This record gives sequence, C-alpha cells and structure tokens, in this order.
Amino acid sequence: MNHHTARSYILPLSFLIISIYVVVTTVIAVFSAYSPVPHWDQWEMITPSEHWSHLFDQHNEHRIAVARIFFIIDSVLFKGSNAFNLTSILAIQAVHVAILLLLARRSGIEAGAMTVWSAGFLIVLLFWGYQLENFSWGFQVQFVGVYAAATAAFAALALRAGTLSGLVLAILCTAIAVYSMANGVLVPVLLIALGVWLRLPKWHLAALVVACAALLWSYLSGYQRPASHADPKDIIRHADLVVSYALTYLGGPLTRLLSDGGSAIDPGQAASLVSAALVVGGLGALLATAVGVRLLLGRGVAHPARLALLSSMVFVAATAFLTGLGRVHLPLYQAMSQRYGAGVVVFWSAGALLILSLLPAGRWRQVWMVGLSALCLLVAGTQPSIIKEAEAIGSTRNQTVTAMLAGADDTDLLRYIYPAPLQILDRIGRLREEHLSVFAQDWSAWRGTKLADQVKLEMPGACLGSFDIVKPIVTPDKPGWRVAGWAWDRKAGRVPERIVLADAEGTVVGYALSGSPRPDVLKALSEVRSKQAGWHGHVSIERGSAVTAYAITNGGQTACPLGQPQNFNVHDVVRFAPAAKAGRAVPMESPAIEGDWGIDAFNSAAGPAPVDGTIYASWTGSDAHTGELQWRSGPLGDTRSLLIPVVTGPRTEGLMLRIADPTTGRILSELPLANAIPWQLWEIALPEDGSVRTIEIQAKDEGRGWGQWLAVGQPHAPL
Repeated sequence: MNHHTARSYILPLSFLIISIYVVVTTVIAVFSAYSPVPHWDQWEMITPSEHWSHLFDQHNEHRIAVARIFFIIDSVLFKGSNAFNLTSILAIQAVHVAILLLLARRSGIEAGAMTVWSAGFLIVLLFWGYQLENFSWGFQVQFVGVYAAATAAFAALALRAGTLSGLVLAILCTAIAVYSMANGVLVPVLLIALGVWLRLPKWHLAALVVACAALLWSYLSGYQRPASHADPKDIIRHADLVVSYALTYLGGPLTRLLSDGGSAIDPGQAASLVSAALVVGGLGALLATAVGVRLLLGRGVAHPARLALLSSMVFVAATAFLTGLGRVHLPLYQAMSQRYGAGVVVFWSAGALLILSLLPAGRWRQVWMVGLSALCLLVAGTQPSIIKEAEAIGSTRNQTVTAMLAGADDTDLLRYIYPAPLQILDRIGRLREEHLSVFAQDWSAWRGTKLADQVKLEMPGACLGSFDIVKPIVTPDKPGWRVAGWAWDRKAGRVPERIVLADAEGTVVGYALSGSPRPDVLKALSEVRSKQAGWHGHVSIERGSAVTAYAITNGGQTACPLGQPQNFNVHDVVRFAPAAKAGRAVPMESPAIEGDWGIDAFNSAAGPAPVDGTIYASWTGSDAHTGELQWRSGPLGDTRSLLIPVVTGPRTEGLMLRIADPTTGRILSELPLANAIPWQLWEIALPEDGSVRTIEIQAKDEGRGWGQWLAVGQPHAPL
C-alpha cells in the first residue's frame, strides 16, 4: 500500500470507528431499556398457542404472521423474555446494512476506501439510537423486518435479473414483507414495476404478477378497516394534511438532530420541529424524484442495483403517504415518532449512496461525502441522550416486574406497560401459570412460601442496608404497597440484585430489585462502593404484619436481613369502589374555604360525578385558581367505611387530599396524587371500634399550571 492509498483510508477508517461507537452505544441503550415484561401490544397475545391460533389474523391494519413466529420462538425457547426478539431486531438491521452495501457496490461505488466509508455510513444511520422504540421493544421486530424484506426483494430481482433463483427469492422476500406489516402490500406493486424496468422475460413477469396478486388477495381477504383510522371521506377533504404528514414523516429523524434525538417532543418546540421536518421531507421527496428522472432519462446509468436502491426509497416514501392516510386526524408531530425512523433511515441511506454512485470522482463527490460525514457526527452526538432515555425506560418497566411478582395491582405503574392496566391483570396470571416472562425465574414461585424453605437465612450484619419507605398504592381490589430501601452485600462487596420481603411468619409477601441511585449511602458509608445501592419493590399482604426485607446473596443460596422490619396496616391501602356500592349520602356542614373553591366548579371535560350529592372543586373556570377546603361531616352513625367521589385534572402537582378526625386531628387517610385520577369513589376504612364519629375532608390546590385542579364530593356510606 503506497502513501497516497494509505492516506485515502484515514477518513473511512475514522468513520468506521464512529460507526462502531454508534453500534456499541445503541447496544448499551438496548441493555439499559431491557425488561422481560410484555409491553403494550404484546399483552394481547402472550402464549405460543395464542400466536399459533391467530397467526394470520389482523392486528390493527397489519397481518403480522412473520413477527408472530419470532414471538413463538421467544416464548418456547427463551421463556418469553424478549431476548430473542430484541436480538433479532439488531440482527435484521445488520443484514439490512449488508444488503444495502452490496447494492451500493454493484451501483458503482469503488472497492477499498469508498466501500469502507459506505459501510460506516450505513451502520451509523441504521443503528442510530433514534429508533430506540424499535430497538427496545420486542414487538417491533416487524417494523425493521418489513424494510429489510423489501430491500432484499428488490435486490434479489435486480442483482439476479432473469434467473429463476432471483425470481423465487424476490417473491419469498415479498411474502415476508406482506406478512410483516400493512405497508408490505406496496412491495408487490413496486416489484412488478421494477421487473418491467429491468425488462425481465415475459414468463418471469407473468409469474411475478400471479404471485404478487395471490399475496395481495390473501392479505386483503376478510380485511376490515380499523375503527381508529381516519374516515376515507376525511382523507379526500384533507389531502393537503396527508401530504404534510408524509413529508413530516420523511423529515422527522433528521430534524430531530436539532434537539437531542430523543422521543419526547417539547410542546414549545413541536411547531418549529414540524416546520423544519416539512422542509427536510420536501427536499427528500425532490431528491428521490430527481434521482428517478436521472435514472429514467440518463443513458447507461440505470444499473439494476441503482434501480433496487431507488425502489427502496420509493417504498419508504409510499409508506409515509400510506401512514398519513390512516392518521390524517392526528397532529403532525406524531409523524416524528421513533418507530417510523426504521424506514426513514433506509430512505436517506439509499438516497445518499445512490447519489454517491452517480457522482464522478472529484470535488463534488468529496463535498457530498464530507456533508454526510458531518451528518453522521451529529447522529453520534445524540447517542448519550438516547442512553439516558433508555435507562429511564428500563427503570420504569422493571418497577412493574416487582408489582407482577408480588401480585400488587399497582395500576399507576402498570399503565406504563399497558394503557388499560385493569385489563391485563388476568394476563399477568396467565404468564404466571405458563412460567413466562418475569415468572420464568425460580424465585418467582417463592411468593406464599416460607423464605427459610428456599434459602439459608443469615444472621443480621451479613449485609448492610435498610428498609426505608412503605407507601400504599391505589388498588381496585387487594392491599398493596410500594417499598424501597438500600442494600450492600458485605461478603461479595457489591449491591445484591434481588430483594425479597417476608412477613412476621417468614412467608414471602413481596419482591424488590436493586439499581436505584442512593448517593447519600455512598457518601455516608465508606464500605459501600456503589451509588446504585437503592432498591424498589412491592408488597401484597392481606392482613397487618411486620415485614422484613432480605437481600438474596451467594448466588441465590442465602438471604440476609436489611435493617429493621416495617409495620404494614391494611387500612392504609387506597381502594376505589364501583358506583353501585354507594348507599346513602352522609350529611355535611358548610365548608371553610380559602381561595377559589366552588360548588360543581370542576372542568366539564371530567364528565358527571358517579354519585349524587354536593361537589366542591378548585377549577372554578381556570386551571390557575388555587385554594383550600375544610369540609366537616355530620354524625357518621354506625358506618365503618365511606365512599368519597374524587377527580383531578390531567396534572396533579400541588394537589392534596386527605381525611382527618376533627376531634383528635389524626389523619385517617391521604390519597396519593402521583397520577391524574378520573372520577372514582375513594373507599375509606374507619376504625372498627367506632371511635371516629365525624370526619373532615381537607383539600388543597396550590397548582397554577395547566390541568392542575381537584374536585371532591359528598361522602356516601356503602350499601
């Protein structure tokens, strides 16, 4: 290798190092966000038998038969851990990089330094952490799969044009695309167009038409338009919005480089980001059009590999318009969702390499490469923020692990993995029965057994730690608590990963996982050498008891107690009751009010209260209103529980609601307001000895921001 040749490799090799950095940081993000817990759509079918029996059934607008095969493999061989799904997603992206690189080489990009640079460019874009939703969610295997299958179909037909093997492989890849996602139905149409452009033999074209028609017929047979999709009449009336959605879709990922590349869009930035995305997407559409015209009219430039790259671009652009057809009723910034990045990075990658292959060696090619290199540096710069986002995702999802293991119906947390958490409680039980997901590990079966029957109990002092926090959770049925503390395994010199909690009789009643930050412990104790010594978990217990936390040590063979036990009182648990349970209204005195509280002064968007009676609310026409309410009841009689109607606005910062005994000043119960609450009947348990003869509702609204308001109604005795 001479000096000039060696120097020509400096930029490509440096670029390859950047691409390795992107891959490594994306893999770190995947590990950080990892959880074996099913997420959103995954809850609809969770066992292999369910997937087999519904293999070709419609899922929204899609038929995801190919993805369901991946889900079956993950369930059967990997206990529903998501490990196979997530690994497959990364592997599919790697295969897609290889196919695109092969097309780039066959398009005229020279071997050596140019190929190395092209490989680095493809790796950076296709493994960009912007696609975190796809990389961290096992269900998204079809999102990356459909684009890889489409590119493979175009490549097979183009690179092996006129051969039987190329035809068969193209049809097979088309079938995979069609049964991966709804946009896969575009591939047969584009494949036939590509075959015509390639001037395939007539019988090849005939076979292609028959096969593609059969695939489309099989897909559309019995198809039903999802109710959540826009009405076709609206699509015709708002064609401009469809175009705007598609262009925002195409420009979204590159525009997000103006922010941090994460999924969350600041409402204040939404309008400017959408405007920028429209411009970038419009430039992309013009780029694809210009390249297509160049290949169509240019003499000797329409190489088969270039036509395959152009087909991939057209497929993504058509997908953007097809997606816009179904989502014309949604705000434009929804088109910038992370999941759509899987296709958009293919659009820009294929377009960039296609232009590179058309540019002659010289200044303009160098300018193009420098510009693309700068783009990739910007992409690499977003990776740290993607890792932080992944850590937050993993932390939230793994908090639901302990709720599931303990049998605590923590609906506020479960809402992060399914929008209607009460609907998946039976599905969680099914996972337990099938020993899938979080229930695949041996310790998941310890609940309800004696801890001493599972591990050897060590003496206090074997571990450092404490049991700090006990917080009752809102539960529709059984008592549950969130718990927290910290732990340090002195013998191993590290943070123990798993924590179990046992009642006074030694029965396992809860689970916790470590890894939460506790810098205070690290600062206070020199023996502790990690700031991640904190643990969070859940307890579910039917009767009051002292509960002790134990760290599981020595590879699951021993357990050591952590600090002093905490006392659990089932009366502390927050419960909601159905309206049908409400009986007579409790007589109330005139309240003491400071600030802006009024009768029936809640936002009408909340809907009607579930029961009759007087309602006081802090909204009174504006979220900015604040104030305090003290509302005392008349004699309660012999009732031992109360049902209190309550609702909040979308945001609950600065809100407080509690029930006190006005005679003693003792707080009987306080409603946790960590999340917005729709109209509910808050069930309050009163002392069985009848010592509480009246109650006082104490409510406070100190929130002046949007959605910060509170309403509480006249209590009712239960039937």
